[in-house]
Order: sequence, then C-alpha cells, then structure tokens
Amino acid sequence: MTIFIIYDGEKVWKKAYTTFDEALEAVKIGMDEVNVFATKERFYELYEERPAKMEAEIRHDVKDSMGGVLVAWNELEKMGVFIMELTY
Repeated sequence: MTIFIIYDGEKVWKKAYTTFDEALEAVKIGMDEVNVFATKERFYELYEERPAKMEAEIRHDVKDSMGGVLVAWNELEKMGVFIMELTY
C-alpha cells in the first residue's frame, strides 16, 4: 500500500493521504491559509507577491535529501513544503 505524507522544515503534517493529488490539495489549502494570515497581519506589504506559493509557481522537480518533492514555498517562515511517497 502507498501513502503520501506532507512535511516542512519543522514537522510532518498530521494526516497521510492515499493519492499525491489529495496531498497536494491539502498543501494548497495550507498555503492559502498562510496568505490569508499574511493579509490580515499586513505582512503582504513586505512582499511583491503572495508569501506562500505552490511548486508550479516556483521550481519544478526539486527533491530534498529524503526524496520528498518540493510542492510549495512559505516565504514567511522561509521553508519548503514537501510530499513524500511511502510504500508499506
């Protein structure tokens, strides 16, 4: 069986997903929340664009040392968000 986990520079996210697309949608929701927070706290003024971006907007095919694929970048916290496929 295969699952997909999400992690960033600080933690593994709480939920695992059965497809990459489900995990990617969860990351998109998380990045939208970061951007809403940035707007409310007026952090947006510090950036020319939204501080949290999905992988398609930044770089492609970037993997970290554990093999996770970079899917988003959070400029507020200066960290990438990765999805990793695990088979058990």
